[in-house]
Amino acid sequence: MFAFRFDHDTRIMHIRTDGFWTLGILARFSATALALFTTTRLSFGHFATLIDCRDFPVQAGEVAAGLELIACKSARITTGPVATVTTNTLSKLQADRIMASPQFRTFRDWDEAVAWLDREWVSVAAARRRPRSELHLAALAADRVPARDIGVMLLERVGEDMPAAAVGDEIERLRRCRVEHRVN
Repeated sequence: MFAFRFDHDTRIMHIRTDGFWTLGILARFSATALALFTTTRLSFGHFATLIDCRDFPVQAGEVAAGLELIACKSARITTGPVATVTTNTLSKLQADRIMASPQFRTFRDWDEAVAWLDREWVSVAAARRRPRSELHLAALAADRVPARDIGVMLLERVGEDMPAAAVGDEIERLRRCRVEHRVN
């Protein structure tokens, strides 16, 4: 269904999505994405995102609306460029509608997306070198993350829902430099 991998050397979040999603899958994706984006931003600063949607068909309207909300929230967490790769025109049109922002671009060719991200990320990363004291995540840091997702992310059971900021503190406490999360 989805997988996340953050490359801390390039500061690129890699996301792979596949299959037809239900609202339940969307809820798990949302909680995971917002928690990982928040903790990654707090740990590494701004980052770019490369989304592989080549095995992700056109989604139902409710799921597409939820993905649009996630895109809006993630744009407030990091201003890095986001490249999405799809395989067909309908999927590209849906992705373009969901991610209507200058920092988002949709491609049908993987190499073209990677080249654009490399060009954009070098310039954005140079312009975004700011001290951590300028991070403003208060509204998003209060979002609740389900305990079952926190346990998977931290490789230990926490036992209760936590604010996303607390998840970041736990990851820092465990001194984890690389966070990966997969849901199938």
